[in-house]
Amino acid sequence: MDNVTYRDPQVVRLVNASYIAVYADEDANPELANRYGDWGWPATIVFASDGSEIVKRQGFIPPAQMASMLAAVIADPSPGPSVTAPLRPSLPASFALSQKLRAMLLSRRAEIYDAQYGGWGEIHKFIDPEDLEYAMSRAAQGDAAEEARARLTLDNALRLLDPVWGGFYQYAVSRDWRSAHYEKIIQVQADAIRVYALGGRLWSDRPAYLEAARKTAQYLKHFLTSPQGAFYTSQDADVNERLLGAQFYALDDAGRRAQSVAPSVDRHCYAAANGWAIRALAALYDATGEQTYLDQAERAARWVVANRAIAAGGFRHSGSDLGGPFLEDTLGMGRAFLSLYASTGGREWLARARMAARFIEHNFAVPNAAGFATTSVRGAQPHDPLSFAPYIDVNENIELARFANLLAHYTGDPRDRALAERAMRYAGAPQIIASRYFLTGLLLADNELASKPVHITVVGAKDDPQALRLFRAALSYPAIYKQTEWWDRREGPLPGPQVRYPKTNRPAAFLVARKTYSLPVYDPQNLSAAVEAKQNRD
Repeated sequence: MDNVTYRDPQVVRLVNASYIAVYADEDANPELANRYGDWGWPATIVFASDGSEIVKRQGFIPPAQMASMLAAVIADPSPGPSVTAPLRPSLPASFALSQKLRAMLLSRRAEIYDAQYGGWGEIHKFIDPEDLEYAMSRAAQGDAAEEARARLTLDNALRLLDPVWGGFYQYAVSRDWRSAHYEKIIQVQADAIRVYALGGRLWSDRPAYLEAARKTAQYLKHFLTSPQGAFYTSQDADVNERLLGAQFYALDDAGRRAQSVAPSVDRHCYAAANGWAIRALAALYDATGEQTYLDQAERAARWVVANRAIAAGGFRHSGSDLGGPFLEDTLGMGRAFLSLYASTGGREWLARARMAARFIEHNFAVPNAAGFATTSVRGAQPHDPLSFAPYIDVNENIELARFANLLAHYTGDPRDRALAERAMRYAGAPQIIASRYFLTGLLLADNELASKPVHITVVGAKDDPQALRLFRAALSYPAIYKQTEWWDRREGPLPGPQVRYPKTNRPAAFLVARKTYSLPVYDPQNLSAAVEAKQNRD
């Protein structure tokens, strides 16, 4: 668009004569990203002078089409067919999905699975973390069909991994995971690290999975990490108009470094993006026990706390925001803090996750409705003619439901559970489900709200090597929905619902269900078998 459409003389003349042209970076404004994400990037939105929408167009628009559209809007500025009334769903009485809605989601998911090459969808192939998490969670329960889907997808998605520098390209243009779009986005890296770390824990016969996660973490460290330890946003696909990504990334390391310039890196450090990366590195630490990943995660978390935190537990998006605060930043960091607590037993991280939940509750809950808005609704002026109505993003609400529900298991705080149920009542509304095709995250959330996580508590001093070995065995247990805690009696009671663990003369792990616990497990090598035995009994 920049190189072709907006250099066309007719387009330039029409824009200069009758429009105010605004170029917005969607990475810098999560509300724009969520509100217009369905229109793809680049998205072209035409507004009237009162802020109402006239036209919404997706993707590249050739010069002739753009000039025709601009002239037509000048002649008749009434809203076109691309502008529809916002969806106002009638909310279900229960947060739980009905059998009918659940069956609909499962049927859609089966329809769009590519049995030949793996992945969901047949136009662009990308790593979809929710579909893979769902497949792997079912595989862990013995579902052979879902195991086959997950393994085929993970195997073929490795074609998106840069074999030289590491890191995953954004997506593949073709069904067979080839013909990559070479941009490397922080969220893609975080998603890939998490799903391949889990795949490596589930299937030890596929060492390539953990290796892919390690190579991606290495790419983050060397290319998308600031000197202070925060994570950058992305690396471009192309070097310039003459040296495209397909040419550059085909070179070996020496060939790439011989170029005068590499694809540029967007060095913005957004709170949400750092949260995604922190959570991913914590998952890789859980899978490998390699301290470097936890150190990277904690260093980034402390940078975000020092540089992006605002009062009462929330977070700014960047150094200076135009709007906000935005839900994705506090939610992203809340999930990161909860992951760090699960990976370390450090109570500071749980306290911060609880503060994030309270900030979300007080700032993003839409009045007189279920769901949570992308932008804070506190202090909003509902009668301002130039203000947007609150935008509620379904995927953010699904993420929030999963975060708040798991947090409730750690804290025992009914406010956390209420937060999860409120988000689910919006995300699970029948009109929402009918309007979206990719909602596997909703299946995960529904499962999690209806069940208890695998709960493992290690009792022992945190400076005791045997307690550490037990805790690392607990972390490496391959469950997506899991609660791990480390109780050092010197720190006082655990923060959540109290379980009266027996005193032992040495560190021990316990499997917990309904405030009861298993016999103590003293040997880390026996922990997985003990977990499975208790699950079978329960």
